[in-house]
Amino acid sequence: MRNLSRFDKGLKKDNKSLIITVLLVTNYRLDFQYSMLRFANHLLTHANSERIKYSEISPKPVLNRIPSSRTLKKWTGYIDKYILFPRLLNKKIKNIPFNCMHIVDHSNTVYIPKKKYCPTLLTCHDLIAVQAAQEKFPDAPKTSASGKRLQNWISQSLIRADYFACDSSSTEKTLHSLIPTAKDKSEVIHLGVRLRKHIVNINHGMPFNPNNTDFLLHVGSSAWYKNRKRLLKAFVDVK
Repeated sequence: MRNLSRFDKGLKKDNKSLIITVLLVTNYRLDFQYSMLRFANHLLTHANSERIKYSEISPKPVLNRIPSSRTLKKWTGYIDKYILFPRLLNKKIKNIPFNCMHIVDHSNTVYIPKKKYCPTLLTCHDLIAVQAAQEKFPDAPKTSASGKRLQNWISQSLIRADYFACDSSSTEKTLHSLIPTAKDKSEVIHLGVRLRKHIVNINHGMPFNPNNTDFLLHVGSSAWYKNRKRLLKAFVDVK
C-alpha cells in the first residue's frame, strides 16, 4: 500500500487517527490455491501497522459441504463463490465504512460491486488464464465453454477496479493490452518474501548428495506455461 502513492492520496482517511481500514478479500479455501493464500496471510501478518488495519473476508463453503460427486462439487463451489458470497460481501462493505477493499487475486475481480462503497485495489499476479481463454496461446490446453465464460466475466470486470498492483512489468503490459484505461492507474510492485532464519536440509530424501553432485533444480509445477519441456531440452543440450 505504501508504494501506491496516487491511489493512497485518493483514500478517505479519518482526519483524527489517519488510519486506513482495508477489507482484504481472499480466496475460497476449497480451491486450494496455496500461493494466493500465502500471499494473503503475508499481508495479514506483516502489513498491519499503526496506519493500516486489515480485516479479512472470503467465500465460505456452504453448498460445497454437502457430500456429492466431483463434478457437482465444481458447480456447488461456483454457487458458494459467485452467488452466495457477493451478497455477503456487498452487505459488509455497505454497513462498515472501509477506506479500501483489496482483492488479492485478479481472478476474483468479479466481486467488485457495480455500486461503489469504497475504492478497490486489485492485485494482478498474471493474466494467463484470461489470455488462454481468448486462445492467444497455441500450446495451452483448450479452455472449456464454462471456463471461457468465467474468464470473459473476469476480463470484463477488471475495468471496475480503481487501481492495479501488478507482480511484474509483463503482467502490467498484458493488463494494459486488455484494459487500456489501466495505464494511468497501475503500478508494478514485486511480491515480498519471508526470509527464513533456519537452513533447509537439502539432503533430506534426495537420491544423491547435492554437495558433490552437479544437478539442475526446477522449482515449479508441470503446468504448460512453466515450460518444463523446454527446460529439460536445454539441460540435455548443455550436458
